[in-house]
Formats: sequence, C-alpha cells, structure tokens
Amino acid sequence: MKKMILSLSLAVAAVLFAGCVSVETVKGADLNKQSIANSGKTVAHVNVQNWGIYLFSIPLLSGDTSSIGSIAVLKDTVNAEAVAPVVAAEAAKLGGKKVLDMASQFSEFGIIFVNRSINVSGNVVR
Repeated sequence: MKKMILSLSLAVAAVLFAGCVSVETVKGADLNKQSIANSGKTVAHVNVQNWGIYLFSIPLLSGDTSSIGSIAVLKDTVNAEAVAPVVAAEAAKLGGKKVLDMASQFSEFGIIFVNRSINVSGNVVR
C-alpha cells in the first residue's frame, strides 16, 4: 500500500512539475508607441518559454513545441532549435514579415534530475 501511494505521489508530482511551453505577446499598441525596429511597422514583441525535466541529459518530460500547452515525453525540446520556430510561427500568425533582434537564454539546474529552461524572444515587424 505504501509503495502504491509513493508511486502515485511521484506520478502526480511529475505531472504538476512537468515541462511546458508558453507564448506571450505584447502587441504594438501596448508598447507605449515605441518603435522596436529601424524600418517597418511594429507588430509585437513575442516571448516563448520552454522547460523540462531531464535525467542527466536524457529528456523525461518537456514542453511540446508542436502543441503549445502539452507535454512531450522523452523528447528534447528545451533548446533553441525547437523553440525558435515557435517564435516565427507566432510572428506569422500576427501578420509579421520579419522577426528582428531574436535573443535566447538557456539555463539548467540539478545534478541527477536536471531542470532545463529556455527563453527566446524577438520583435515582429511588417
């Protein structure tokens, strides 16, 4: 019985603390009428965050970059190659022609179970 409760607790903790992809957009009207590019019309600033739990360097649970808000199991999606296309897709949805000044920040914490996170943002213009 104790093993079953422990297993259930671990499963619930894994789901609660599992990876997630989030997309936040600040549209041009909310940028205090500031231009975010030397040329073109300001559309928005887009920020995408993704994080996951790894066993050493083996991905266990991470955010699914192909389905925002879902969890990917055993897929390494906490990297710039997986997250940058999410920024570009969001820019296209907003009607942007270019993503300028794209920047990323990566971090990881832990030894055996490692929490990795990445943050990618860019300015969308027409």
